[in-house]
Amino acid sequence: MKKILVLSDSHNNNYYLNKILAIHALSSSLVIFLGDGFKGFLSEMQKYKEIPFEFLSGNNDYPPVYNDKTVPSYKIFEFESYKFFICHGHTFRVKEDLNRVVGAAYQNLADFVLWGHTHSPYISYVADDNYGSFSGALRLFCPGSIGRVLPGNYYSFGLIEINKNGILQTVARADNGDILL
Repeated sequence: MKKILVLSDSHNNNYYLNKILAIHALSSSLVIFLGDGFKGFLSEMQKYKEIPFEFLSGNNDYPPVYNDKTVPSYKIFEFESYKFFICHGHTFRVKEDLNRVVGAAYQNLADFVLWGHTHSPYISYVADDNYGSFSGALRLFCPGSIGRVLPGNYYSFGLIEINKNGILQTVARADNGDILL
């Protein structure tokens, strides 16, 4: 089994970021940070140098520069034969609707689209028998926020587990591990 830990929107409030990394980083095959606090994330990931990770800048990461290079607000990469389209989400206006980010994921033939920015957890999929590498679906995933919550939400993080039987996507509370989605 391959496990992906997905984090977003710490806003440099690293209390739960540290807690969740301590619990899940070493058992993860990949850690993804979707922006807004990437410098704090990178600082914490120094403890887990052996774990591969991807990270992005968000609208509150200013300047979006690390090691004299601009940090993008979206990326496309492959992991375990699946194509991932990851973004912070602000440039796709995900707080308004998901049409732009889903369109970008389709345009890039992604199997997964992950975003942050909304601070609200979300899991869904768009089924299409003529789409995607394996399953005929685009998986939509937002882990919520690990560092700043909106009323009615919790500090949260995401897990994506890929094994021979399929894919399991979950969003859990950072304070107690209860599954939200």
